[in-house]
Amino acid sequence: MIARRKFLGAAVVAPSLIASRRGFSALAASASLGSIKARHVGKVETVFKSPNGSQPNGLQATAEGLWIMDQAAGNKAYLVSYEDGRVLRSFETETDRSSGITFENGTLWIGSTYSREIVHCDATTGKTISRNFTPGAGVIYKMVGDPPARSSPLARARPRPQQKAADPIQAADPSKVGGFQAGQLLGSRALGTGAHGQEWRDGKLWMAVPPARMV
Repeated sequence: MIARRKFLGAAVVAPSLIASRRGFSALAASASLGSIKARHVGKVETVFKSPNGSQPNGLQATAEGLWIMDQAAGNKAYLVSYEDGRVLRSFETETDRSSGITFENGTLWIGSTYSREIVHCDATTGKTISRNFTPGAGVIYKMVGDPPARSSPLARARPRPQQKAADPIQAADPSKVGGFQAGQLLGSRALGTGAHGQEWRDGKLWMAVPPARMV
């Protein structure tokens, strides 16, 4: 009987302890969020247009200028002046609908999103040094709790490019979704995408890979 009373007493007290802990956690979370310094910015200003009506999909600031990765036809990389956007250098790259660009010791690392590769090239000539399969490449999927998709209000002012028709090989072979073999076998025809952003820091290449939901 004593053991039963103790058990029932614990069962009554436990929910209140859990609730109080949750309340404390929520309070601690709100307190920690409130302590984060926020910088409020004014109205967005268009400083200059991207070169030749390109579709910029990657930026990298360097001492020499601002690198812009163009996702449009040719997948060109542009080095432009900070002051007025004047093109200092440009070249085509061996990438497919590029996403992201970063600079490292006279070279560029670029996400070739639809061939699911990271392309390393010379920052002066654009010559490819190496092509590397993106870890975690595959099909981006949705999960419960994902925030709704958003786009920049600046994007509404420019026409969207026409979407390419579905590749018959992709449609006919859904078994080759994700994985290194699909990228090797089909290249840009493989389902899914690779990295969508890169950054070189302290001798290491970081990349964001949405299909894997990982960095």
